Amino acid sequence: MTVVCMIALVKAYPHRHLPVAFWTIGFLIFMGLATAIGGILGHGFLYTTGKMGKLPGWVCGIIALALYERGVMYRLKNILSETQFRRLLLINVVGLLIFIVLTLYYVHFQIPQYHAFYSLLLLVGSIELYLYRRFRNPGSLYILSAIGCAAMAGLAHISGINFGVWFQENDLSHIPMAGSIWLLYAGMAKSEFQAV
Repeated sequence: MTVVCMIALVKAYPHRHLPVAFWTIGFLIFMGLATAIGGILGHGFLYTTGKMGKLPGWVCGIIALALYERGVMYRLKNILSETQFRRLLLINVVGLLIFIVLTLYYVHFQIPQYHAFYSLLLLVGSIELYLYRRFRNPGSLYILSAIGCAAMAGLAHISGINFGVWFQENDLSHIPMAGSIWLLYAGMAKSEFQAV
C-alpha cells in the first residue's frame, strides 16, 4: 500500500499547484505514512509496542482521508457559494478533530474504521455521486469504484478467512485497500485535478 501511494505521489506531484492535486498529494503522503508506520510499528513490533504502536498509523490514516475529503470538496468550489464552500470545509475540520480525539481517547481500531465509513461513504461518496449524476464527471466513477474496493477490504477484514499464519484476513483486506488508494488517485487524475 505504501508503494502504491509513492507511485501515485510521483504521478500527481507535477500538478501540485492545483488545489485538488495539492490535497490529493497530502492524502497520498499521509496514507503512505499510515501504512508504513502501521505495518512496521503497529504490526511488525506489536509484541513490543502493543496497541499504542498502532495509534500513529491510525491517526495518519484519519488525516489522509480528511485531506482527500478536502480535495473532493475543492472539486465543488465553482458550483457552491462561498458560504456553502466554507461550511463544507468546516465539516471537514470538525470531523477530523472529532475522530482524532476519539481515536486517542479510546485507542481502538473501530474508531478509524468508523471514520473511513463516514469519510468515504458519506462525504466523498455523496459528493462524487452528485458530480457524476449532474456532470457525468469521469473521475467520479473511479472514486466510486474506490469506495467499493474499500468496502471489499472491510468485508475481507471481518471475514475470518485464514490461509495460514502468513496470510489471514488482515493480509487479504490490504489487497483491495491498495486498489482503493490507486482508484482514489486515478479519479482525481482522470478529472485532471480540476474543479467541475
